[in-house]
Amino acid sequence: DDGLIDRAITRENVRLLYGMCRTFGWLSQVYDKSLMLWTGANAWSLKKHGGLAEARLNLDIVHDATRQAGGQIGMLMAWGWNIRFQGVYDDEGNFAADKESMIAGVSQLLAARRERLSIPSAGRPDRVYHVPTAPLLAAIGEKRFDHLAEGIVNLSRIDFATENAVYLTDGRALDEARQLGIPVTTL
Repeated sequence: DDGLIDRAITRENVRLLYGMCRTFGWLSQVYDKSLMLWTGANAWSLKKHGGLAEARLNLDIVHDATRQAGGQIGMLMAWGWNIRFQGVYDDEGNFAADKESMIAGVSQLLAARRERLSIPSAGRPDRVYHVPTAPLLAAIGEKRFDHLAEGIVNLSRIDFATENAVYLTDGRALDEARQLGIPVTTL
C-alpha cells in the first residue's frame, strides 16, 4: 500500500496485490521482459502495526503470484529501508516493529529467493478479466485521473487471492491469452 501510515491495510488491499502481481507476471511473460519488483517491508507499506509476518506475506505474494502467471523476476527488493517517515528506522516512532528483527528477517527472506529468480516460469493465468480500452480512457479523462485510481474499474467481485487471474486492456497480452485458449471475461 502506498498510502499514509495511518491508513490500515485491508483484505481488499491484499486481494488486489495478488491481481496486480499476476497481471505484471503475465505482461512480463508476453513481452519477454524481466521485472524489478519492490516488496513491502517498511512503515508505508506495512503501516504502524505491520511486522515481519506481514512483510513475509507481501514478499510471498509479490514473488509467487508474479511467477504463477509466468513472470520473469530479475530483481526482488524491499522498499525504502532508510527513507525518512517511511523506512524501518522511522525517526517519528511510527513503525512499531523491532527494527533489527525486520532487517534480518526480510534480508533472509530475500536471500532465500535469490537463486530462484532467474529460473524461467512456465506459469500462465487461468482467466483474464478484460477492461476495454475505449471506455477506460473515457472514464480516466472524465474523472481527470492521472493514474489508475481505486474505483475506476470495479474488480471487487474477483477473488484474486484464490483465482489465478489477471486484468488486461486491449493489446498483445490479451491477444496472446485468447490464442492460448485462456477464458476471457469482459468487465
